[in-house]
Amino acid sequence: MELLDGGLQAPRDLLSASTVVASPPPAAWQRPALPQAAQNAPDVFLHVGGCIFALHEEVVRLRWPWLQQQLQTLRQRGDGHFAVRSSHFQLQLAAADAGEDEKTPCPLQTITLLKPLLYTKCLAAAHQRGSLGASSSSDEELEVKSFQMRGIVSKRRRPEMLHKENEVENRRPAAKRARRLFESEMTDVVMEKRQEPLHVQLKGVAAIAVVPVIEYVYTFKVRLLHETSATQTLKLAQWVGMGDRIRYSCLRVAVRQVTLDTWMELLVASAKLSREDMRRKLCDRLVNFLYELQPVQYQDAMDKLQTGWIQVIEDHDMLVRVVVAMINNVRLVGFWRDLLDAFVKWLKRRFKSHELPSLRAMHLHFVTDWEPYVDLSRVECFTNTPSAKSVPLHVTLFEFGDFVLQACINATGSVPLLWRVIRRTSPNFYSEDPEVVKDLAALEGDPNFWIRGQLIVKYQPANLRGAVVTEETRIEYQHCRHQYCQWKALVSPQSLSSSVRTTSPSDEGWVNYEDAMHNYCRRTVCTVSGKLFLWGDPICSVYHQLLQTTLFYCAPSNVGLEVADILTVTEMQQLPVETLALVLCSDRLRIPEGERTLLRCLNKMVFGLDVYHLDADAQLPRTYSGRVEDVTRLYRCVRWCFVPLDDIMQTLRWAPRTLKLYELIVESLRDPNRSRKRRRPFGWRKYRDAYMTNETNLSEFEIEAGDLQLAPSGAAALAGLSPGATR
Repeated sequence: MELLDGGLQAPRDLLSASTVVASPPPAAWQRPALPQAAQNAPDVFLHVGGCIFALHEEVVRLRWPWLQQQLQTLRQRGDGHFAVRSSHFQLQLAAADAGEDEKTPCPLQTITLLKPLLYTKCLAAAHQRGSLGASSSSDEELEVKSFQMRGIVSKRRRPEMLHKENEVENRRPAAKRARRLFESEMTDVVMEKRQEPLHVQLKGVAAIAVVPVIEYVYTFKVRLLHETSATQTLKLAQWVGMGDRIRYSCLRVAVRQVTLDTWMELLVASAKLSREDMRRKLCDRLVNFLYELQPVQYQDAMDKLQTGWIQVIEDHDMLVRVVVAMINNVRLVGFWRDLLDAFVKWLKRRFKSHELPSLRAMHLHFVTDWEPYVDLSRVECFTNTPSAKSVPLHVTLFEFGDFVLQACINATGSVPLLWRVIRRTSPNFYSEDPEVVKDLAALEGDPNFWIRGQLIVKYQPANLRGAVVTEETRIEYQHCRHQYCQWKALVSPQSLSSSVRTTSPSDEGWVNYEDAMHNYCRRTVCTVSGKLFLWGDPICSVYHQLLQTTLFYCAPSNVGLEVADILTVTEMQQLPVETLALVLCSDRLRIPEGERTLLRCLNKMVFGLDVYHLDADAQLPRTYSGRVEDVTRLYRCVRWCFVPLDDIMQTLRWAPRTLKLYELIVESLRDPNRSRKRRRPFGWRKYRDAYMTNETNLSEFEIEAGDLQLAPSGAAALAGLSPGATR
């Protein structure tokens, strides 16, 4: 793309069309400067903002079919009031002198060109007078108008063609000159009988934006007169059906001056390009703009970024990149809610369904070899080498499909624990060297899966003399050639400090047996537990992320607790049970007031919205909505150790024995994975953490439930008083 340098300057004399010649292209690739039909008289005159540009129907028919179709429509209607309209532009018939009185300066006179235009020239008489000077005679003005109506044939001829014609004339005998004059006269007669040129007017756009389009049609070269006109030229090119090249050239210039007001418009325009490399380059620049936003700009971004437009993006990878960037760089819950609504509409279009499938169904649509959620209860890593002779140990943490989540334990290394994703059949499976993937062909056919996980790692650093260090870590993986088989740190360097809190292997129940006489050794060197989400496609991970950050923040901040609960329960009821369960079991879920709010909303969804307004004598097992499997699956997601004991007892009174809620709570209180803290609610500080202390332990629960006869032995006596178990 060639940009014209400099800002608006004083008018200068226009170069004639015969002298506007581009520099010769390289010898390896030759392109004709102008089409052959451009040497004929023009058939169409386009009036734009006081300027007049000549067009040829033969060129328009071959290179600009959209305009040819509109010209045929205007000719058939023959009505000056009829117009082809869009939200920005309007094309209609015009008189021959339309716009002659306009005082708008001609951009071809006010902008300095580094290289002259090959074809485009303004034929307006007012602009011609300005170029010829104030002392121009009336005869010269008439000559310019005559030139406008009869065409620009003589001035469009190349200098070499005129030179050849002069040589031919000099070699011809005098007797043949009369015949040539006759042919010239006949040509004039034919031209007089031709159809009168069509005058059309384009409104809603400046001439400075139209010139690049006309020049591109005739020369296939993009010549933007000024950077400020790139956006308007882009809109015009989209409306008139131009190809990728001119639109990409305009977008490259426009994204350099992108603002929050124009960001979404440029994103949608970039997504409409057919070439993937063009879309990717423009997306990089637009995403980088979001990463430069400051917190003071978040509210402005929420007001100006119309997230509803993302549903028209067809490029899957481009959508994922853009949505992830918007989540990470516009950190407002209200903005995320708007983004979630738009993303749901995109998902419905993607899966061609009025009802959005569950998260698990979406995952299985892309991958059927593994489930999206994995609960690692406790992976214990053993070694058969003595402590004095430590060697790197490769351990399989989890297998899914053809891939393995692998860890490397090396207590003497700079990073004692590493992890990576590798194929089962990889030749580097037991090697510490990464497998280099040179191109995308090596991963062709693999699912585009993402891994998001929260792990608890217990290990023995070499500098702590056998003490055990516990660390919570987060892992993220995107299946691509840059991350596949690459080692990543599983623990942070801070955990190697001598001031870190430690425990002994015996307290952790680790095996530490060494028999030097029989050369036998078995030692526990590491344990890993936690939760993994292995999404078969990035859109599943993005949807899950939006849900777990906005589900309990769907209500306005100025409403009461009762209204907020009703709105939250309504949102929960609209989600499939499989989707809701995957959201509620996440460690990244944000809940106002913590698990107490989650239990209250679940009770209202299962037992009815009025369950907390019942009289004391109505506190008997109540009917519940839904299947037993679904209800117990949702209650299993509650972190019961963070729920006050009184709230647990109240829930046990309402729950029939068919739900086996007592056993479910006991199982949860015994499982260390279900005692992990979630993320703090929005706006809460560390000293006001909803998960700061455990509210209930197993002993307190069993004693209180036994005293209230809510344990299984005492609950059987109340079973006969229940009005019903299910419905």
